[in-house]
Amino acid sequence: MLGVDLLSRFPFIWVIHVAVILYFGSAVLLLRSEFPGSLTALQANLPTWVLLVDGLVFAYMTFNFFLCMSLTGGGNADLVNGQYLLMSHGRIIEHLSRGAYHLHKAYELRMFSGAWLAFWAIGSGHFLFWKHVPVRSTNRLLA
Repeated sequence: MLGVDLLSRFPFIWVIHVAVILYFGSAVLLLRSEFPGSLTALQANLPTWVLLVDGLVFAYMTFNFFLCMSLTGGGNADLVNGQYLLMSHGRIIEHLSRGAYHLHKAYELRMFSGAWLAFWAIGSGHFLFWKHVPVRSTNRLLA
């Protein structure tokens, strides 16, 4: 399944990118009001297994990123004037066959999907397992 170019088959797959940004961003915004800013508090408000899973997902994301960077040579597959090219910052790295082009597009999407997984896991840790502590009001009328 490594070489399947889903982007060519499902161009709307980038909706996942937007969804993950919104999901993670909303978790960060909600967490800001409750997070006192120390790693000790983070460990106290999340189950240990969630921190472990997040750590493993982050490790996978890092490994996946470097693997895909090495497989793509740091470039992006692009179709220019009917030619399949591997390019980096407007410079041609290599001419590709049609099959190699789709393989490189699959690597690019795989690189993003590793990050999607990590940000989704971190957001889910907050939404599903964070021990919410009620915020005390400093207003005496509301206390």
